Amino acid sequence: MDQEIQDREKFSEAFVKDLPPLMNSMFDKLEELVNEAERRFENKILQIVRNQQRNIEDDIRTKLPQFYQRLEQKYQQL
Repeated sequence: MDQEIQDREKFSEAFVKDLPPLMNSMFDKLEELVNEAERRFENKILQIVRNQQRNIEDDIRTKLPQFYQRLEQKYQQL
């Protein structure tokens, strides 16, 4: 019985020594994953914004002049 208690005590001591580095490693990895996810999210948002800007610029170049032409034609018809 004493031997089992001593074995468990040694195991507990080893566990207590190993636990903080393992926890630190786990938290470091989680922080890394969170930072990576934030970067990917920001990149996706920036990509969406850039695509929308391009779409708006294209609309301004193509649709807006046509709108003014149609508006002028309608005005002349009146």
